Amino acid sequence: MGADGAPGGRPVRFRLTDSGTITLDARYLLTTPRLGSMTQLHVLLFASYADAFGTSSVTVTVPEPATVSDVVVALRELPGGDVLPPTPLVAVDRRYTPGAVPVHAGQEIAVIPPVAGG
Repeated sequence: MGADGAPGGRPVRFRLTDSGTITLDARYLLTTPRLGSMTQLHVLLFASYADAFGTSSVTVTVPEPATVSDVVVALRELPGGDVLPPTPLVAVDRRYTPGAVPVHAGQEIAVIPPVAGG
C-alpha cells in the first residue's frame, strides 16, 4: 500500500472513513474528467533516470488530449518512477517544456535528469 493507503501508492479519489462517511480528496475537485481515447507515447530516459527505470526508453499510455504533466504522472506509476523530482525537466522535440504543454504521438519526449559540472 502507498503512503495514502491506496494500493501501489496511487491517489485515492474517495475514501470511506471509520465513521462510515465517504470523503472526497480535494485535489480532484479542480480536475476535469476526460472521456476521450487513450494514446501511447514513447519517452526517452537518460543517465540516472535510465538506471532507475532499467531502460533508456519507455512507452506510457495517457488520455487524449495529453500534456507533459500527464506523461510525468504515467511515468511515476512505473517501477523506478519514484526517483522523479516534483517537477522533472522534460523536453518535447528538443525544447524544454512546462507541464501544461500538449504532447502527441510521434513527438520526441525526453526526461532530463539533473546534471552537475563546472
